[in-house]
Amino acid sequence: MRYLFIILFTCISVLSQAANLDPEMEKLIQQRIDERWQQLLESDEFKNKVREGILAFIEEQKPDEGNPANLRVVDPKTDHIKGDPKAPLTLVEYSDFECPFCKRFHETMVKVTGKYSQVNWVYRHFPLDMHNPGAQKEAEASECVAELGGNDKFWEFADAIYERTRSNGHGFPLDQLAPLAKEIGIDGSAFQDCYDSGKYRQKVLDDTQNGMQAGVTGTPKTFLIHHETGAVVPINGAQPFENIDKMLTEMIEKLNL
Repeated sequence: MRYLFIILFTCISVLSQAANLDPEMEKLIQQRIDERWQQLLESDEFKNKVREGILAFIEEQKPDEGNPANLRVVDPKTDHIKGDPKAPLTLVEYSDFECPFCKRFHETMVKVTGKYSQVNWVYRHFPLDMHNPGAQKEAEASECVAELGGNDKFWEFADAIYERTRSNGHGFPLDQLAPLAKEIGIDGSAFQDCYDSGKYRQKVLDDTQNGMQAGVTGTPKTFLIHHETGAVVPINGAQPFENIDKMLTEMIEKLNL
């Protein structure tokens, strides 16, 4: 940036002598300053610095794309697990009760866990803003059901929501969450107290935050984990059963599971 220093030196000299300059000299100095500025603006060094600054600014604006390595370790004490908790493979799904693609993918995952004893299914919450408050409140309701009825009741409740919701944020009336919980055998009064307290709001938000750290930007997003090696394979979107079936068959054969 040598031109910048030349310009600054010139400006300082001009200021220190301004009182003694005649109009012609002032004009000449201004001309030289303009020339120096033009040289600076046209220099490759200046253009490269500007380009670097722009690229750095753009990079700062990018959202964190996440890394599957940030995926929270599966914990039977806090996670909802369908299938053998000690299975060698786990499908961790980040999902939204009001997402129409999640509704379709839920059927796929039911088939998967029904076929493969080597695979378990972990359900985590990722309610999308455009589906709230419905998706968030349904997620909180499912946690209340899990507290009051255990893991099996959580899955029964989740199955019922996906079966009945019309999706897209208003697919299941929130005033029907308590009757649904009661229908599957949960104490209605205890459920209502839990639901009204909002005690599981943060748990749902924590799931969502971890999903974002792992690279989740939409739903459903699933991660296939091989526990022995720690390998993680991201699976995007509502893949049909045939795709998941093929992937699992090949992996199970290669790993001799």
